[in-house]
Amino acid sequence: MSRDVKKPDSDDNELLGRLKEGDAEAYTLLFNRYFEPLYRHAYHMLADRDAAYDIVQDVFAAFWDMRSELQVTSVRYYLYAAIRNGVLNEIRRSNRQEKRLEEFAAFLQTQEIPADFLVRLKQLEEEINLAITTLPPRMRQVFLLRRDEELSYAEVAERMNISKLTVKTQMNKALHLLWKRISVLFMTIIILIYLIG
Repeated sequence: MSRDVKKPDSDDNELLGRLKEGDAEAYTLLFNRYFEPLYRHAYHMLADRDAAYDIVQDVFAAFWDMRSELQVTSVRYYLYAAIRNGVLNEIRRSNRQEKRLEEFAAFLQTQEIPADFLVRLKQLEEEINLAITTLPPRMRQVFLLRRDEELSYAEVAERMNISKLTVKTQMNKALHLLWKRISVLFMTIIILIYLIG
């Protein structure tokens, strides 16, 4: 019979004591008890299934890795606090990534680039456009509305009938996927611009 997450902390504390001694079964019981509610909690904040899943997995991996050093009075409170911190870190990371790309676009507009570099920039543009076609349909639509029509998050959300947070999450995931596709070419161009600057 499965255990309910609302059972008294004393049961959790017993499992925590066993976990600190390296008991894998105690870890599995806590994992099975808390994974779903923690996942729902993370998803509620991010509206991104993949990111929510990754955060919960990371929290449980750290929970196991740090088991002998844990100073925890409530397993439930500790795990929910770790999820909240993971979500905040994901939002900060996504915001930094979008800011970097915006800064680079602004930087390129201020640079005088010799004609031979235009070939590389054209190659980068083609690679970006190709990468955009590989994005999942909804993510691609969010990205194109932001990039091509220059809509705000709120405007995209209204147009697509989704939440503003979902728009932001989808945009950040799109930027992450595009960055993985173009990062080598991008860095090559940056180095070349630096060398001629």
